[in-house]
This record gives sequence, structure tokens and C-alpha cells, in this order.
Amino acid sequence: MLKIKKALLLLLLSALVWETALAQKEFKPFEGRFEDVKTQAQKENKLILIDLYFEGCMPCKKMDQEVFPNEKVLAVLNPNYITYKTDVFKEEDGKKLSRKYAVSGFPTYILMDANGNTILLESGFLGVDRFIPLLKRGMELKQQGIYLTYDTNLDKEYPAFYSDRYFKTGHRISAEALNNFMDQQTDAFDELTYTIGSLGMSAKYNAWIFQHIPDLRGKYGDNGLRNAVTATAQAKARKFGTAHQLDSLQHMLEYVKPVFTERLWTVYLPKWITEFYKADQDATRYLELIANYDLYQNWEQRSNALGQVIIDQRNNQPLLQQLKEEYAQQQKKEVLHFTDTYKIAVLDIFLGNFEEAAIALATLEKMDLSTQYPKLEKADLQSMKDALIEKNSAALVAKDLQRPLPFSMD
Repeated sequence: MLKIKKALLLLLLSALVWETALAQKEFKPFEGRFEDVKTQAQKENKLILIDLYFEGCMPCKKMDQEVFPNEKVLAVLNPNYITYKTDVFKEEDGKKLSRKYAVSGFPTYILMDANGNTILLESGFLGVDRFIPLLKRGMELKQQGIYLTYDTNLDKEYPAFYSDRYFKTGHRISAEALNNFMDQQTDAFDELTYTIGSLGMSAKYNAWIFQHIPDLRGKYGDNGLRNAVTATAQAKARKFGTAHQLDSLQHMLEYVKPVFTERLWTVYLPKWITEFYKADQDATRYLELIANYDLYQNWEQRSNALGQVIIDQRNNQPLLQQLKEEYAQQQKKEVLHFTDTYKIAVLDIFLGNFEEAAIALATLEKMDLSTQYPKLEKADLQSMKDALIEKNSAALVAKDLQRPLPFSMD
């Protein structure tokens, strides 16, 4: 009888261990209200991961399919967090949480302690290799007692023009209402003022946020700053380009870089440098910036960036020759996309290499471009022919053909 009892006990313990191990390998978000999540987190002594999403959100769906079920993610997530998913359009908690943090991108993740104190916010699709460090960072900050300064109140009074953005489908905030509200505030660092201003819709408050990035990062984190910072950085890059102030551009880039993740930096940096070039029009300096900041990781991206440069610099013979040689080298490595062949023809016409341009044009005419994007119309090819017949580069109306690039969320 004793042996039977021991065997049963071992069987029960084995089943318990198996059930626990299985639970660690499954992704099961908490079901209930936000207040219930906090209660459960307190019981289990865990952090809270809030996932703000909506049906039809492709990055949200991709997270559910590829990231949350991943074993490496679950090994960090399940023992340390209770996950709470809430729909921002259908559920009251989702609407309130979106309103509190002025959420404008999805999915958005909010990392909290069990009492609802905010630790960290981040938005967008994050692959496994970026999501795990986010979770670990939340744990480290909690261990160090470092929190953002948001309070825990989801039911404070918000101005109607702002609250309606999250509680009334299709409502848009008017710039007038926003500016009127911001002009009446006496403490720009106040949570309510900052939250509403962080939408990035007020140029005046965007400039204030930009000026106070170091202080605001410590108070409210990086995620909420990005709308205002990106808008202001774009305008400043244009201004610095107009004034040919390269040093100012470089100082600005150094100043704003900490606000962005490594992934987002690769998205915004090329935009700001290109904006600077458009106003500056110094192509040599632009190419140096591309090289110094290692902007483009492949030929397709680089060639797209060079398209407008070729057109802008049609009278800059040394630069055009430099670019022609670059395209010639690439042509030795691979069969070029038709947009590159077109650019070679444009370069040759601008350089007065009409015989070589005719060869590139003949190559284009042999291609079936009817289903290709971007569209190269008959009028575009005729413009080339006219320039060749007249041996007059000024007759060419060149287009900036941008090669479609694969889309990646990660």
C-alpha cells in the first residue's frame, strides 16, 4: 500500500511538473479587465505587458503569429510577465490606455509593475531578436527601481477634443483646438500637457519637446517623443540645408539619435540627410554623408537615392562621370533592373555619350515594361530618342524612377 501511495504521489508530481513546463511553452494572455490584471500580477509577483492592438492591424497579427508563440520569447515572457491584450477600438480598457499614453502606432507595448507604474513603452512590430531585449530591459529597470513619471490614473479628466480621438470613431483633432489648449497650459512638463502635445500636431510644442529631449526622455521615455522629434528634425534638416550648415545637421543628428531604436534610426536618418541635400544641392557632400553614415545596405536602396541626384546634377560633368562608373561596376556584378538601365541612359545623355545612351535605350525598348512598376511611358522613351536625334541633353525630360523595394516590418 505504501508503495502504491508513493507511486501515485510521484505520478501527481510528474503531472504537475509537466503541466508547469507546458504552461511555460504556451502563450495565454490574461482574460479580464485591467484592474484584474494588476491584482493577478500582485499575486504572482510579476510585471505586466500590455499589448494595445486592433483587428486588421498587420504588425499586430504578425506579432501573434511569429513572436509571442516563439519558445525563446515565452522563456522570458511567461515566468516574468502577465500579458494583457486589449483592443483599442472595441474595449474600454484599450481606449483608456491609448488615451493615457497618446498612442498613435500599433501595436504599442506598455511595460508596468504590478501596481500599474509605467516602466517602458514601445511601438511597432518587433522581431524575436528585438522583443526579448525589450522584455529584459523592463525587468532590469524594475530591478533598479527606475520608472517613468506617468501616474496610474486612467480616469482623469481630459479635454473633450482629445478624449474623443480615442472614444469616437473617426474623430480628428483640430489644430485650432489643440493650439488653444496648449497655449493655456502653464506647466509644459505636466503629464496631461505633455501627453496631448506629444501627438506632434503643434509645431510650437514640437519645438519645445525638441529643445527638452534629455529631460523628457527621463520622465516619459522615448516612444512618445518621436512624433514631435521626427517632424522637427525634418524641418531643421531642410533649414540647415538651405543655409548650407553641415555642422548643424550633424549636431542635430547626434542630439536626436538616442530617442530612436536602432531599427527606426535606419528609417529616419536617410530621410533627414536627403532633406538636407534637397535644400543644400551639394551632391559631393551628399555622397559623403551617405558613405559616412552608411545609409544604404544594398545597391537597390543606393540607386534609388541616386536617381534625383542624377537629375539635379545634370550639368555637373565630373560627378555624373563618377556615378556612371559606379553603375558600370554594378553592371558587371548583376543583370540590372530596368530602372538602373534607364539611369545609365540618362547619365550617358547628360554626359554627351550619345552612342552609349542609344545602346541603353535599345535595351529598354526590348524589355516588356507593360507590367513593370514604376511606369516607363512611351513619352519617356520618346524624350530620350529626341535627345539622341538632336544630340542635345537639354531635350531630355528625365524621371526619377524608384525601384520598388521589398517591405519588411522587422
